[in-house]
Amino acid sequence: MSVNASTGSDFFASSDPYLGVGLAPHVRAVTFDGTSGRMVLKTAFGDEPTLYDHATGWSDPRFVDLVAAWVGNHGVVVTTLCEQVGGICPELKAEEVRQKVDQLLHELAKVQALQWWYCPDKSADAPLCHIESGSRLYYTPLVIGAVPDGAEISRFAFVQRENGKTVLENCEIGVRLVLGPDGGGLLPHIFDGPHHGSDRNPSDEEKLVYPGFWHFLWRFGFLQSRSLDSFERQSWEFHERLFHARSRSFLGQRTIGATYQFKDKVPSPPAIKAPMSAEKIALPRPDDYSSDAVPGHQSLYEVMDARKSIREPGARPLTLDGLGGFLWRTVATRKHIKGVELQDLLERPVPAGGAIHEIEIYLVINRCDGLKPGIYHYQGAEHALYALPAREQVRKAILGVACNATGIGSKLPDSLIVMASRMPRLGWKYQNLCYRLSLLNAGVMMEAFYLVATEMGLSPCATGSGDSALFALATGLGVEHETAIGEFILN
Repeated sequence: MSVNASTGSDFFASSDPYLGVGLAPHVRAVTFDGTSGRMVLKTAFGDEPTLYDHATGWSDPRFVDLVAAWVGNHGVVVTTLCEQVGGICPELKAEEVRQKVDQLLHELAKVQALQWWYCPDKSADAPLCHIESGSRLYYTPLVIGAVPDGAEISRFAFVQRENGKTVLENCEIGVRLVLGPDGGGLLPHIFDGPHHGSDRNPSDEEKLVYPGFWHFLWRFGFLQSRSLDSFERQSWEFHERLFHARSRSFLGQRTIGATYQFKDKVPSPPAIKAPMSAEKIALPRPDDYSSDAVPGHQSLYEVMDARKSIREPGARPLTLDGLGGFLWRTVATRKHIKGVELQDLLERPVPAGGAIHEIEIYLVINRCDGLKPGIYHYQGAEHALYALPAREQVRKAILGVACNATGIGSKLPDSLIVMASRMPRLGWKYQNLCYRLSLLNAGVMMEAFYLVATEMGLSPCATGSGDSALFALATGLGVEHETAIGEFILN
């Protein structure tokens, strides 16, 4: 089970002598307020010049110097803390000393004042690793009890380098494990299996290198037990859980949103791309409609009520007039905005986060009166298509993927709209949510496609998957510059 701030017993296992505790970096001093009879922490976050008083629930003044000694260093292992508390309170028996330690640490944990660490060598200058909370508002949970049989590293755990440090994270929880300068040897004991860190097999000499480390990982949520796994947890894939965790704020502490991190490093990518070829096909605007594509002037409610996915192409092919009118009413550039924001912006019929409009539109044509089969880039500012020199087998392969995604077999659609994200356009302004924002923009665009196609009497159908590698082959664009994130069939 996970301990919480309201409980005060069995906080630590007496057989876990390698768990250390200290004060979190934001605690700058410890005092005692004689008026209230409470231990008070002086706290400041980051570079804040002002120290704020944060009262705790601890009322014994004898412990102030003990806790104050942890300021500016990593603190003590819990077993040593028990010895120190026994010296302060000689009247207590051994079990009462452990309970006193539990109570003290609970009171400090309730006000987010603690930082936990692991060090198997009491004589070492620094811990091998420590636990950081993802937010000053988040109470770091600990799991009580022994590591269960069959425990293994969580499938949501991963290691990355960040600001020169090696960090173990688990996107399920709000804490992370940061390796110290001498903690690199812990990595194989994280991923090689439980036998390295288990206390169950005394004959396993490898576990003697880092005794109790597997238990340390279990305490803070980095291990999983398959026997305790639920269907709901199993339904989340690793990349989906990580994407969700990293592109959302965590109790207000994760850097997310408009930071303009590249403003003084590189210029923003242009809002309007240069033509991708010399072969330009001008498209008709709505006032040039042919008679078979005139909108029916239905109300918005009627259009929404009539909207449905129509997967298979009809007897008549898509027409250039219909295609031009559709693109004009959904994604044509209405205005190029310069000099108002730090980067150029666009206005389209569809909204987009920050008016950046990073999504480019490509047409993979199979059957369209007035337009030969091929792959085209739509230039919204000119309302024109530019033909790309893509290979025929690549074009058919892209359409084939769309057929498989919608379950229509080998009958190719008239056209496929590919939405490609120019992520650097978003990344120049935003941090930690660019891909999420681009997917949201693509979803909004798909709904506009559905509604306009429905009113025009065309057959629309979004696809649930696509092949970004085929898009790269067709366009010659690297994924870091521009990549396909959504597809939409239009017949």
